Amino acid sequence: IILYILLSLLFLSSCNHDPEVLGMADEEVYLSVSTRVLDPSMTQVRIIVTDDLSGQVLINQYPMQPEPSGEYKLSVRTGQLNFYMVLNEPTDLTRNLSAISHQSALSSLILNGADLPTTEPVDNSTSQTNLPAMGWAKVLVRATTEGSGHGEGSVNGGSTWSNTINIQMQRMAAKVTIELRKQTQGAADEMTITKITAVNIPQYEYFLPKKYD
Repeated sequence: IILYILLSLLFLSSCNHDPEVLGMADEEVYLSVSTRVLDPSMTQVRIIVTDDLSGQVLINQYPMQPEPSGEYKLSVRTGQLNFYMVLNEPTDLTRNLSAISHQSALSSLILNGADLPTTEPVDNSTSQTNLPAMGWAKVLVRATTEGSGHGEGSVNGGSTWSNTINIQMQRMAAKVTIELRKQTQGAADEMTITKITAVNIPQYEYFLPKKYD
């Protein structure tokens, strides 16, 4: 009986001093998400956070309001999470995105060419764009030793940690400018272009990387 008690105490003691067990217990923490600096007057941002194990949607906020630093501050729980950032979602897709409650629904969502805005595309700098874009990162989140609800995340399985997660965005549409120049001068060489046709343009694109049939 004495041996059993000693073994139990040793077991409990080892659990209480395991930093990984303490650090990864479910806890609500603050974490910042960043991407390239964006012009809020032109760019609308949605952030979705899901549990990597269950697929449950934990956060689905739109439009997100940036901090003065340009970062987006979130209150999330610790664990293995997926962060999705969507820029300039087409109006026709807003209802579908807002209704997502599981990660599987997001992975099957398709952006059709017909859903793209008909306004003139703007993509003239690193901050001004009205084109849709998507970014994704799998993040291990833990509480820091600072207390006060501070958190930090790792995108490489725990090798390095940061209190700000940077998400690289990929455009889901592109602005193409066509410029035609006439090399010869003379009224007899004047031409009138009545139609320009673009070929081999994809009709749809998945929001997340996926094998195309």
